[in-house]
Amino acid sequence: MFSFVGVLYKGLEKLKAKCETIACTAEEVHDLANSWLVLRSVLNTHNEVFSYLLHIRLDLFLGQAMAFLFTLATIRHSGSPLQVLLASIIPLGEITIRLCAICWAGDGIIAKYNEILDMLREYLCSSQAITWKGNCTGVSEVDFVGLHRLLSRMEAKPMFIQVWGSDKLCINTFVKQMGLVVTYLVVLLQLGPQEKQEE
Repeated sequence: MFSFVGVLYKGLEKLKAKCETIACTAEEVHDLANSWLVLRSVLNTHNEVFSYLLHIRLDLFLGQAMAFLFTLATIRHSGSPLQVLLASIIPLGEITIRLCAICWAGDGIIAKYNEILDMLREYLCSSQAITWKGNCTGVSEVDFVGLHRLLSRMEAKPMFIQVWGSDKLCINTFVKQMGLVVTYLVVLLQLGPQEKQEE
């Protein structure tokens, strides 16, 4: 899955490099559009193949986290501190770091794409302002309309990693998952003393 994400991230970096040196000729706009379409194709393939697997992976994280928390709540009074550490805290920390890395990768794609959009917007605004003042040479070779259309299409189809049955993969996904885990921990801690009193 992350080989696709790596290819996509590198492709976005190359697209950003092209945007930094663009002179807005028709050929450059066409090349930029082709590069964007290739990246869209890679992203669509990734989302079609891996969105359900990503959903399963997030569910597995919840299941593992809840199992380790249940273990922690069960053995925290009876077991030794070393048992508690090895049986629940270390594995829970490991899967939390893994989930954070997955969500961080999704957030990186979104951030890089937004940088490209901001760069194109800034270029269009500044270049058109110069052209309207009559200070730009070679205006006939400049394809502002084509670049503006490309930017509109790029804004209409944002790039993000899709999670099946959910929205995009980003840091908010990590926050939501951790919110569920913390809620489960609170419920466990509230039920624990009541069970002790009944015995």
